[in-house]
Amino acid sequence: MIIMEGEPMSTYVPGDYSVAGLSAEEIIHGHQHGHSHNVYHEHANIIPGIKVTSVKDGDVLSGLVVVESYLEGERKGYGDEVGYGVRYYLDNTLVQEEFYDRRCNGKFSYTIDTTAYLDGEYTLYVGMCDHHQHVTSRGYRIKIANSPQGKR
Repeated sequence: MIIMEGEPMSTYVPGDYSVAGLSAEEIIHGHQHGHSHNVYHEHANIIPGIKVTSVKDGDVLSGLVVVESYLEGERKGYGDEVGYGVRYYLDNTLVQEEFYDRRCNGKFSYTIDTTAYLDGEYTLYVGMCDHHQHVTSRGYRIKIANSPQGKR
């Protein structure tokens, strides 16, 4: 297993690790769902699978499209305790990032306005992290077709 900790470039100083000497409780994730990153509980140390229910490979999307997804299985890892971060990408471009607290029960939904993008083929990625180094994602080849020419 490899465990990596990151630091924003705005506070990074070469040769100086800014959390040196801090306790486990003081080393937290830098957002409202913060928690100690270096304490692991075996019951939550799992990588859940994510399933997208409203989009599939080959879909042609236009207008407002709801991207619904959920985490498979009963156990949802640390997200059950601290929530989830979900990112939506078209190809390599981040479209949206959202944070969900644990009350979402591993269900996520985002409405993408496809008219903001050129007609064409893309890979839509939905990625989830549980704020404790567990990530999962799914990708789907889709076509955006909003113009009359794109719908042919």
